[in-house]
Amino acid sequence: MEASFPGGRGDLQAKGLGQRRRGGPGGKSGKRRCVGGLAAAAAEASKARREKEAEHAQAVLARYDSDEAFRNLYDGVADLFAGLLKSDQEHLHAGDTAKIVFAAKWCPSPRSSYDRATLLCEAIARRVFPRDSSPEYLAIPDKHYAYRVRNRLRREVQVPLRKVLELPEVYMSAGKWDELPCARAWRPRPCASTRGVLAVLLSSGPWTLS
Repeated sequence: MEASFPGGRGDLQAKGLGQRRRGGPGGKSGKRRCVGGLAAAAAEASKARREKEAEHAQAVLARYDSDEAFRNLYDGVADLFAGLLKSDQEHLHAGDTAKIVFAAKWCPSPRSSYDRATLLCEAIARRVFPRDSSPEYLAIPDKHYAYRVRNRLRREVQVPLRKVLELPEVYMSAGKWDELPCARAWRPRPCASTRGVLAVLLSSGPWTLS
């Protein structure tokens, strides 16, 4: 195929380089247009995602205000998670890790799909770190307080507890297969994700079953 181009492949490459220097279709201006188009598409997708999340949030708040049964269930779930997480924190600080339960595993992470659909993380965070628990929280607007306690829930509660629990998912998502605590990974648990975890282990783990 090189013979079909005058001067061979080297000449073609040289011409291409010259064209790029002149700002041709493959040059810097073309790349800028391409990058600009991608950035605009990403911005539009981000805007649509934020609008959808806002719609979800409004729907949850509207139902919370109008549906007593939903409100009781919602508050009960948030109270349960908050109580268990605070108790587990106390066990962790006391070094009594054997008493830590799996609340940190099942508590939704901030900005996860489950959290975006239910707003549960904020409800749990407000219970774990009440506004009157710190003068700093009393001095800032409510939305800033909510943002800070959500991040604090993840950073100071979920991450340390999940680490001490040695959850297989933490090691799997980080690709740390050599550090994966196999005893925990293979221990049967009555949870909906067991089959999925085993499937990933069998297909991606550095071992085979004899």
